[in-house]
Order: sequence, then structure tokens, then C-alpha cells
Amino acid sequence: MDNRAYYKYIFVVLLYRNMTDIHDLLKSIENKMNSYHVVLVNSFYDDRTNKEAEKIAKSFESCSFLSVENHGYGAGNNAGIEYARKHFNYDYIIISNPDIIIEQFDDSILQLPEIPTIYAPKIISRDYKRQNPNWAIHSNLLEYMQYLACKYDNTVLDYFVIAILKCLRILYGVIADIFHIKQIKIGNAHGSFLILSKSAINILYPLYDENMFLFYEEVYLGNRSYCRKVPTYYISNIIVNHKEDGSMRIANVNTRKEAHKSVVYYYEHKER
Repeated sequence: MDNRAYYKYIFVVLLYRNMTDIHDLLKSIENKMNSYHVVLVNSFYDDRTNKEAEKIAKSFESCSFLSVENHGYGAGNNAGIEYARKHFNYDYIIISNPDIIIEQFDDSILQLPEIPTIYAPKIISRDYKRQNPNWAIHSNLLEYMQYLACKYDNTVLDYFVIAILKCLRILYGVIADIFHIKQIKIGNAHGSFLILSKSAINILYPLYDENMFLFYEEVYLGNRSYCRKVPTYYISNIIVNHKEDGSMRIANVNTRKEAHKSVVYYYEHKER
């Protein structure tokens, strides 16, 4: 007999050093959601922040705490998902940054958890830009161009690809608004907040390649889901705000160098 507790939604939230934003996220979950549990994963920095993260988890009514070594975004989220699969029954797992606030959560469009699907909600950044779709289409050509740009440090080519992706993102958003489209298939979802059905989790587990410390995880997951026939949909009736003032401000990494390293590693090891 399976005695694991059931929740419709399991949130996996990865923390690193910054313990401020998580309070607003937890409050918005409490206000907007029913039948949920939060797995708070702390990528260890020091004893003080680890104890603070554990204290936050204990103060929230439906929250588990997990402390892991800091091996990056993918490793931390993989650990949280593994914990969720082991300890709970659920319909969906939501991977969320701590610097997120849920504004609207209308889940009527979500399909049954037995249907493998990834959902990319409307994510509004602090400067009111939309962050979904991350990539509007799956494109081997654009991936190859970005790989060349990063491998050979070609800034012009890099910005050219980024400009194309941005234009496609804007176009998809405008089309969705004009025609009141609630759901549209996309290439991959922005990693700050995404929803995966239980079936999608089972097919894609483990979600991330832990050799990629930071950046490009969205493209990795998008390609993995594309190869395994798990569609990703942009949905407009779930809306979140992304403050973008979280852990990256205080992370001791060269972001450009780390991003380029992830792109090169991804392309040379991606599922085909």
C-alpha cells in the first residue's frame, strides 16, 4: 500500500544565499493555490544561510527542507524532484525560482497528469517584458549558430541569434494576445517557473544534466522533451511576476563564461 501523502502540486524551489525573496513566493503560493506542498532545496553556502533556509521551511505550513551541496541549478532541482518522487504522490511538479510571485493561477487548461506535457506560463519580468516562450520554436539551426558563437566567442553571431529569439518571443506573445489564444506549442519554457505533469516527469527524469552548472538548462530540457515527444505549451491564464533579483546577484561566477561553457557542453552532448 502506498502511504505517501498526495498533493496536486509539488513546488521545487532552489535557494542559494538569498533568503529574502522566498517569503513573497511562499505567501503567493498560500494565497493562490490549493493542495500543494513545497520542497525547499538549499544549495549550501554556509551554516548561517542553511539554518535560515531551514527556519523558513519550518515556518511554512506545507514545506519540506532539503540541504544539498552547491553543484548548480540542475543538480539542485534534480535533488528536489527526486525527493518529491520519493515522498509524495502528485499530479504536477512546479519548478520555481524563489524570486517569483504568483499573480494568477487558473489551472483549468492543464491536461490530465497522465498526459506528458510541460507548461510555460506568462512570466512578466520586473521591466514588464515577457519571458515566455524562452524559445518559440525548436531549431537545430539556431542551436548550432549559438554553439559556434559561444565556442569561438563570436559576439556578433551570438547577438544575432539572441535577436531572432527575442523577435519570435514577441511575435508569439502578440499573436496569443490578438487571437486570445490560451495555449500554443513552443520550443522550450523559461526556467524560472514551469509546470510538468507527472507523466512528463517520469519520461524526462532526471530533468537536467548536472555537468551544466548554470545557464541553458531550458534549452537542454526543451531538446530532451522534443526528442522524447513531450510537448511544451505556452499558456496565458497562469501569470507570474519574476523579480530577477535573486541569487545571480550574489553568485560568485563569471556569468558570460559560464553561459558559454554550458552552451558548448550542451551542443556537444545533447540528445539527438
